[in-house]
Amino acid sequence: MADTRCTAAPSRRPRGAPRACIERLARYKRLIGPMEFLVDEKDGTLSVEMTCGHADLAMPSFLVQVEFAFLVNLIRTATRELLAKHYLKTTAMGTDQIAHLLGYLELNSFLRAFTRGAA
Repeated sequence: MADTRCTAAPSRRPRGAPRACIERLARYKRLIGPMEFLVDEKDGTLSVEMTCGHADLAMPSFLVQVEFAFLVNLIRTATRELLAKHYLKTTAMGTDQIAHLLGYLELNSFLRAFTRGAA
């Protein structure tokens, strides 16, 4: 029987699109089940807890891991633009390092997305 509870604290006080995305996902995740995302904020930290929507079901560990990877990827994608701006302003990293850190496979993809404003 796999543990179906994972908690992630993706960021401190997320604002705008990233937070709205997480809350919307939590609301509609129940429709496609079997996992549910419970969103909570305490002391400025937003946490997302994954639980099984049906108490009588034992979730396979691979499903829990896939759902968690999906959530982490979604959060990373939703915060790329904010992180790119932060890294460009506060670090000495080059654009190629920042692009790699944010998950872009090629520097050109990062540059196109960032100059478009949709990093």
